[in-house]
Amino acid sequence: SFDSFRITNRGTQTVSLGNLFVSDDPEDPLRFRLPAIKLSPGDSILIHGARNKEQIGSYLCNFSLKSGETLCLFDGKTFLDTRKIPPMSDSEICIILPDGRLLFRLRH
Repeated sequence: SFDSFRITNRGTQTVSLGNLFVSDDPEDPLRFRLPAIKLSPGDSILIHGARNKEQIGSYLCNFSLKSGETLCLFDGKTFLDTRKIPPMSDSEICIILPDGRLLFRLRH
């Protein structure tokens, strides 16, 4: 199954990701520190889940996403954003808009 998420800088200034964390568990917000890279406005980074160990040369986090979980972005002090993972099969891909609405669901 394909297990990944994309973080996009939708702002107007370059941001550094090195002090940000993502987690699939709000009780463990420091679960995975994002790579120490900078994203210019409009740039994005694809992070693969732990099930995708074959993604050599890619960014790989230490957890896998599952239906019903919540993906959290944390700056070490506060939650910056959360996204609920909708129920879906291993053969589906979904795109969640910045406002939390589901854009589409695609079977691959």
